[in-house]
Amino acid sequence: MKFSPFDKKNKNLINVDSNPQEEPTGLELLRDDDVYEYYILKQNFLRSFETPKNSIVYPKESDYKKGNFIRYFIKKRNDEFAPIIELDEKQYKRMNSSKNGIDKNIYYGIEVEWKLTGPENDIINNNMIVVYGVKNTNERTLINKNTQMPGIQDKLKNLQEFARINWIIQKIFLYL
Repeated sequence: MKFSPFDKKNKNLINVDSNPQEEPTGLELLRDDDVYEYYILKQNFLRSFETPKNSIVYPKESDYKKGNFIRYFIKKRNDEFAPIIELDEKQYKRMNSSKNGIDKNIYYGIEVEWKLTGPENDIINNNMIVVYGVKNTNERTLINKNTQMPGIQDKLKNLQEFARINWIIQKIFLYL
């Protein structure tokens, strides 16, 4: 069995002749399969990852024209009480890339489609929703997303955040 010297202090393998004259001090001898495993771990898992930065993302005018926009959230996988962090799209996309973004082995994420425009509440006629309201739509979305990321409903309590309520539609349907 072959052994390779490993400098514990600097955490590096040391390149020595195959027949060193004397054994270096402060070194540990490792089996070659340990050396191989070390290199694999170092290459694949010991990258430096980005620390998630909480962002408040404001909708653009084009989002208001569409009536909604996508919000991005992450949470630590192994901690049910970990805070939910809102990210901008750039950070979120780097988490799912092979670059040194946010470590997707530690965090998981969800995308939330957030309604921005419309009446405040659903408008119902003959027991059917005829116009979807901002508050009711965002509430339904969060109920659905809460199964994927518990606690998202608590994070987003203001169901009208960023909304532009159309009071004219609300009042027109009130008198029908």
